[in-house]
Amino acid sequence: MKTKLVLFFILLFVIGCTSTEKKAAQSDDGAIVIDINSALKGEPRNFEDMIESVELIPLETTEASVVGDLLDCIVTDSNIFLSDSYMESLGLIMFDRSGKFAKRFVRGNGPGEFTSVSDIFYGGNNLYVFSDPMRKYFKYTSDGQYVWDKNYNESVVFTIKYGDGFLLVRPHWADFHEQKFSVIKTDTNFVKISEAKLDKNPFTFLNKHLSCIDDVNCLVFRFGDDNVYNYANDSLSPKYRLDYSDFRYDYSTCKDIDKPSYEGGGRKALDNNMDEGQYVFGGKLQNCDDYLIFKLYGKNTNIKTVFYNKKNGKTWQSGNQEENSIFNLMKTTSTEQLPGHHNMFYGIIVPEVLSEKGEIINPNNLLSAKDIEILKNAKEDDNPIIVIYKLKDNL
Repeated sequence: MKTKLVLFFILLFVIGCTSTEKKAAQSDDGAIVIDINSALKGEPRNFEDMIESVELIPLETTEASVVGDLLDCIVTDSNIFLSDSYMESLGLIMFDRSGKFAKRFVRGNGPGEFTSVSDIFYGGNNLYVFSDPMRKYFKYTSDGQYVWDKNYNESVVFTIKYGDGFLLVRPHWADFHEQKFSVIKTDTNFVKISEAKLDKNPFTFLNKHLSCIDDVNCLVFRFGDDNVYNYANDSLSPKYRLDYSDFRYDYSTCKDIDKPSYEGGGRKALDNNMDEGQYVFGGKLQNCDDYLIFKLYGKNTNIKTVFYNKKNGKTWQSGNQEENSIFNLMKTTSTEQLPGHHNMFYGIIVPEVLSEKGEIINPNNLLSAKDIEILKNAKEDDNPIIVIYKLKDNL
C-alpha cells in the first residue's frame, strides 16, 4: 500500500512539473527578462502558421471618398477612421465596418470643424481628434457625431490615450538638449489630474514611442534602449528587459548616429558601424493579450521580428512571409491591435503594391475565394484594403 502511495505522489509530482509554465526570469529591479538569444538561434516559425483567421475589407472608392496619403487608421466594431493628406490638407474620413463610405469630416473653424488633423485616438466608444495648429482636442461619438472641442494651451509634443484619460507629453524647452519632459495626466475632458517631471526617460521628442495597451498599461520604449518601461503613478519603471547579449550591438558606440541621414547618420550610420549578425532593439513594439511582439534591426535592413509568449515565457522569431503573401503586402504599414478583441490586429494594403506583384498565394487557405477576388480586382487608384487577422491563442 505504501509503495502504491509513493508511486502515486511521484506521478503527481511529475505531472505537476510537466504542466508548470516556464516563467521568464526577473532582474533585481523587477523587470521581466526576455531571452532573445534562444529565439535568434532557433529556426524561424512561419508567420502564416500563427494565424487563425483573416478578414479583408476593401474601402469604397468614389469621387467623394478618395483617400490620400495615409497618416493613421483606427478600426472599431462599427466604423473605420483614416486621417490622410487629401487635397494638400490633413483631414479625416470615415467608412462603416463593411467599408462603405460614410463621410469626410468638414475642415474649417466652426463647431466640430478643424483646420487639420495631427492625431486621432479611440477610447470609451468615442473618437478624439487633436489639431495642433488650433491647439484643440475634439470629441466625437463612435459614429462620428460631434460632442465638444477643448482648447489646450500647453506646448504638447504628442498625446497618448491612457486609461480613463490621456497623457500629454510636454518638453522643457530650456532643458531640451537633456531631453527632459513633463507628462501631464488628464481625464477624458482634458482636465489636468497630475503632472510629473521625468529625467533621463525614454520619451522620444519627434516619434511616438508609446503604446497604450488595454486602457490600463502604458508601455514606453525607444530605439536602442533594451528596456521597455511601464508608466504608472506618474513614474516610469522597467517592465521588460530584452536579453540578446550574444547578438547585441552597442548602440551607444555608433558613430554619426545623430547626424541627418543625408550626412550618413541614422540608419546609414548603423549599417556602417554594425557587423553582420548584430542587432539593436528598433522598437515597433506591439502588445496583445498573449504576446509581446517587437523588432530587432540588423545591418542592411535585416530585421528580425520576435514573439514573446507572456504566459509561458517562450520566445521565437518569425520567418519571412512568402513574397506574394497577404502579410508581406501589408508590410507597407504598421499593424495595430483591434480594440476589445483577443489577439486580433488590423493592417492596411495599398492597392498600388498589388500591381507590382504576381499571383497572390494563399498559405493554409487563410483567404476565402471572395478575398482572392478582392485582391485580383483591386485597381491601382482604389482606396486601401483593411486586413484584420487573429493570431492563434497560446502559440
